[in-house]
Amino acid sequence: AKIAKLLGLKEASVNKVATTRQLTVRGQVTDIPLKLPDARDNRHAMAKALYSRTFAWLVHQINSCTNPGTDRNRFIGVLDIFGFENFKINSFEQLCINFTNEKLHKFFNHYVFALEQQVYREEEINFSHIQFTDNTICLELIEKAPSCVLRMLDDECRFPKGTDASYAEKQHDELGKHPNYVLPEDKRFLKDGFGIKHYAGVVMYNVTNFLDKNKDVQQDMLFDFMKTSKQPFVREITKFQDILSATLAMTRDLAVDKAKLQTGTQRKGKPTVGDTFKQQLVALVDVLDTTTPWYVRCLKPNSTKAANSYDDELIVTQLRYSGMLDIIRIRKEGFPVHVPAWS
Repeated sequence: AKIAKLLGLKEASVNKVATTRQLTVRGQVTDIPLKLPDARDNRHAMAKALYSRTFAWLVHQINSCTNPGTDRNRFIGVLDIFGFENFKINSFEQLCINFTNEKLHKFFNHYVFALEQQVYREEEINFSHIQFTDNTICLELIEKAPSCVLRMLDDECRFPKGTDASYAEKQHDELGKHPNYVLPEDKRFLKDGFGIKHYAGVVMYNVTNFLDKNKDVQQDMLFDFMKTSKQPFVREITKFQDILSATLAMTRDLAVDKAKLQTGTQRKGKPTVGDTFKQQLVALVDVLDTTTPWYVRCLKPNSTKAANSYDDELIVTQLRYSGMLDIIRIRKEGFPVHVPAWS
C-alpha cells in the first residue's frame, strides 16, 4: 500500500506487477503467477529498475542545468573512476569494474603514449627499444565476439538449463588456451571459477550467481502502469530507459557514432546486464574521444584514515593498479625530461 501511494498507482496494479509475469505468444498476453523465490527476485528487479531510471533522470537534469543548449559540444566534465578490484572472492561486479578499468587503461595508454611517440617523431628520436603497453588481447578476451567471456555468459543465460557450473565448464573448454585466461590451479574447483590476467595482475573470479546477476529482468508492465500514475515525477521517469539514453542525449551534438552506440554488437532479444554495461562503456569511451583529458591520480596513504601514517605496500599496490608503474617504466626507458633547444 505504501509503495502504491508513493508511485501514485492503485494497490492492485502494484500487486499484479510484483506477483505475476507476462508471457506473449502470437500477440496474446498471458499473466503467469510467480513462485515465492521468483517474486522476491522480481521485487529486487523492480527496485533496481526504479533506481536506474531515477538516476538517469538525475543525470539528465544535471546536464540540462550545466549545459542549457548553447555550444553543447563544449563542456567540462569530471569522471570519477572506480579503482581496480581484487578481493579474496571476486564476483560479476568485480568483472564489470575491472573490465571498465581495462577499457579506460587502454584509452589512457593510447592518449599518453601517442603524445609521447609524437614528440619523439618530431625530434627524430629512435624509440624502437621502448615497449609500449597494449592490453588489447585482454579486452578481446572479455568482449570480442564470438568467443569471449561476456558473450559466453550471455549464451548460458539464454540457455534454458544453464547454470553457473555449466557456464564455467563451457568457458574453460572454449577459452582455456587463451594467453590471458587462467584456469584454477586445483582441478577440483574448475566449476567454481576462472581467472583473467589483467594489466594490474591476475584476478580469480567466482562464478557463483554469475547467471542471476547477468539476467536483467524487464519491468515493462511496471512502467506501463507508471505512465498512468497520478504523480507527475513518476510519469516523467518512465521516459528514461537507462543511463545510456541520458548519455546519448548529452552527446547528440558531438562527433560520436550514434548507430554504434545504439546497436553495437548487441544481439536480438532482451539485453542482459553485460550487454547494457558494455554499451554504456562504449558510449563513455566515445565521449572521451571527443575531449582533451587531464588525469589526476589519487592515492590513499593508508586504509585507516590515520594521520602521519604511510603504508608502503598499499601505495605500491595503488600505483600498480592505476598503471602508473608502467608509465614510469616507459618514461625511464625513454626521455623523461623534455628540455626545449632554445633553453
